[in-house]
Amino acid sequence: MPWPKHANIDALQLKRENDGLRTTILCLRREIENKQGHVQRLEVLLCSRSRTIDELHAQLEQARAQINRLRTAEPAQAQSQA
Repeated sequence: MPWPKHANIDALQLKRENDGLRTTILCLRREIENKQGHVQRLEVLLCSRSRTIDELHAQLEQARAQINRLRTAEPAQAQSQA
């Protein structure tokens, strides 16, 4: 006994809806993959920036230490010249 005509239409509509949902799932997966790639690149940039900031802080501390050494050495030189 063949399927009734309305059953074929319902099956066709379900197949179309299923195909549409599969397409949506694939698009969402691609979007997630793209966003994960962006996050990974941002993490790399953040790590690089943090490393650069740490290096600059170290240079700043060295310069401050050198300034302090020069300041403490100046009065001793002034006394020896006097």
